[in-house]
Amino acid sequence: MTDFPNTGAPMWAGPQASPWDVVNEASFIFDAFASRSIIEDRDLTAPPGSCANGARYLVDATATGAWAGHDGELAIAIGANASNGWYFATVDNHGNQLFVRDEDILIEYDGAAWVTAPGGVSYLNDLTDVNAPAPADNDLLSWDEGAGQWVPVAAAAGYTDEQARDAIGAMLADSSTIDVTYNDEGDAETFEVIQAALKPTESLIIACSDETTAITAGTAKVTFRMPYAFTLTAVRASVTTAPTGSTILIDINESGTTILSTKLMIDASEKTSTTAATAAVISDSGLADDAEITIDFDQVGSTIAGAGVKVYLIGHRT
Repeated sequence: MTDFPNTGAPMWAGPQASPWDVVNEASFIFDAFASRSIIEDRDLTAPPGSCANGARYLVDATATGAWAGHDGELAIAIGANASNGWYFATVDNHGNQLFVRDEDILIEYDGAAWVTAPGGVSYLNDLTDVNAPAPADNDLLSWDEGAGQWVPVAAAAGYTDEQARDAIGAMLADSSTIDVTYNDEGDAETFEVIQAALKPTESLIIACSDETTAITAGTAKVTFRMPYAFTLTAVRASVTTAPTGSTILIDINESGTTILSTKLMIDASEKTSTTAATAAVISDSGLADDAEITIDFDQVGSTIAGAGVKVYLIGHRT
């Protein structure tokens, strides 16, 4: 072996004329790799006219001049203005990342090419980082893999931020999204990137009777208090024993006032409200923290009343 496998730096191969040259060359490359993630540019095909000693560049395709034959390699300048030449190192290992100073982005080698690293635009310090349309206050941004940039979801998709949050929440469940706040400080235009957890859908399941005893009509069959503020997006009910003869009608109340303009219904011979001919309609979706919730049975089956009632409050914490 004559080169180190990851950096391409030369090894001192035993008895060798001028071994210090080999050692110096290898040390120079290792010095460059000490802060290897930063490069000046990745679009040049020939050395720049002027650069600092130790400056690094990712050589673009069809390189010429002193860089000819080194496409895709890391070019490291030796001496001010590269007066003494260039060292080259291989960096196209799968997973390697480089920060491109002139673009303010992080790139990653995916095994075939250099691509913008996922989440790589982590230095949103200028409007050009996200490109048009510029995000407004509290815009929700989505990573556009094809464009290699963050884009405002609402502007790109044509719906409101709230709808965008709901859509992304449904796709990502309890993952996270990016909430961006625009700050204008004089002439300085910056974006503050805040990682905010999405509000996952959850449900509160309330047993309103035992599993076998026939239920009877009445109010406040169950009373409990909300453990936290909750935004209701759906309600449903189920039974262990289906009613016959007539439907079961269930009402849900917050602090004594119904939250349903159309009550929960379990049709005769059915075990769930999801198959009801008439779906429940929520009139009050915001349940306050510590609010008293009561559940009424407004009607039960006339032949077989039904048994084993459960009510499901579905939504997310407010």
